[in-house]
Amino acid sequence: MKIIAIDATQFRHKLDFLDAVLGALGSPDWHGKSIAAFVHSMIWGGMNQLEPPYVLRIDNIEAAQSPIREFAVTLRDCLIKARQEHVARTGRDVEVAIALPPEVSAGS
Repeated sequence: MKIIAIDATQFRHKLDFLDAVLGALGSPDWHGKSIAAFVHSMIWGGMNQLEPPYVLRIDNIEAAQSPIREFAVTLRDCLIKARQEHVARTGRDVEVAIALPPEVSAGS
């Protein structure tokens, strides 16, 4: 399993987070920046240079502003649900995940 570390220390805006994830994935310039776009490219595939299995580990996210943390948590949770849906539809898991420190939650 590949672990790709993204350092959130310098993130000031949600776009900083999104651009870092897109860069880590090797996404094309036209990749969307919505949760749905990330779920589509990460779970259903065929778009990014980085292919499963992998974990995007977001380091130092606890120092980022609340909207960035909340988006990261939402993306993590949506990927978990999308993996379950993919298994239900295809019988195969897609091993991708967002790893956040345990103290980071949607309300933090």
